[in-house]
Amino acid sequence: MSQLFEKKMKFRDGKKRPIKFPYFLARAKRLNELFNQASSYVPKLQK
Repeated sequence: MSQLFEKKMKFRDGKKRPIKFPYFLARAKRLNELFNQASSYVPKLQK
C-alpha cells in the first residue's frame, strides 16, 4: 500500500503537478476515522 503511494508521489513529482486534493483528503479522512475508532477502543482494553 505505502509502496504504491510512494510510486504515485514520485510520478507526480516528475510531472510537477499538484496532488489531487479530493483523493488526498478522502484518504486523510479515512485514516482519521480509523484513528478515532482505535483511540476509543484503547481505554476499554485498559480497564
